[in-house]
Amino acid sequence: MSVSDALAYWKGLEAMGGSGAKIHLTGGEPFANWPALLDILQAAHAQGLCAHELETNAFWCTEPQQVYQRCRQLDQLDLGRLVVSCDLYHQRYIPFERVKLLVQVATDVLGPERVRIRWRDFFANPVDISDLGPEQSRQAYCHAWHSHHDRLTGRAAEKIAPLLELHPASTFAGQDCRKPILASRHVHIDPAGNVFPGVCAGLVVGNARQNPLSQLWELLLSSEDQILQTLIQQGPYGLVSVAARLGYQPGQDGFAGKCHLCTKVRRFLWDSGKFAPTIGPKQCYYEN
Repeated sequence: MSVSDALAYWKGLEAMGGSGAKIHLTGGEPFANWPALLDILQAAHAQGLCAHELETNAFWCTEPQQVYQRCRQLDQLDLGRLVVSCDLYHQRYIPFERVKLLVQVATDVLGPERVRIRWRDFFANPVDISDLGPEQSRQAYCHAWHSHHDRLTGRAAEKIAPLLELHPASTFAGQDCRKPILASRHVHIDPAGNVFPGVCAGLVVGNARQNPLSQLWELLLSSEDQILQTLIQQGPYGLVSVAARLGYQPGQDGFAGKCHLCTKVRRFLWDSGKFAPTIGPKQCYYEN
């Protein structure tokens, strides 16, 4: 994301949210391009804008001196809080020692009140899943999800949801998404300007490059988009009927929740190629 785009979105959100607006910089992994991240933070700070939170999985924390230097820079830029991802899913790929190093250094530099670990219970008792057999891994994943009910979208819909109790698609009839789409007061904006409501990655309600955020919300309230209106009025179960006209059939195994159902149906609709840009971009449905 360019500096100019980031500042435009930042100011737009603060204009809409007022003093209560909170800007959370996340990814992906924002530290994957530290120079670009630093440019955005410095430009924002120069205009009196300070990030409420910055999130990282600590993959980059291999050299203590570099970790210290970056934490010092974040402190000088008045970062509100550093959020460190720490859970079974991340630690499958990120050595726990890197998380521990970042937490120790950030706590010293920023102070404990400006460091949030997601999740502290796992940080206190980390589990190395690489040492576990298939059944132990399944139990560990189930325990992790029940401890913290993360959304069953993306890879979680493929890897975690099938391990949980599954239900027929009809179980979720009548569970609409009016509040998550229209009243969540929480959006994500990707580098291309796509705006996702709440945590509904892959459901685009508009593009902040094409329309100012305030105007975008006015357009959303009057939108007649079939996918958005179906979700607002009927929820993911309503999408089943839309997809069925194109040949979709719900899986026999069932679904762990309405977000799991929504992800599976939207992936089918993405493959149909008929509902872009509302259903997209591709990265939200396929890793490559």
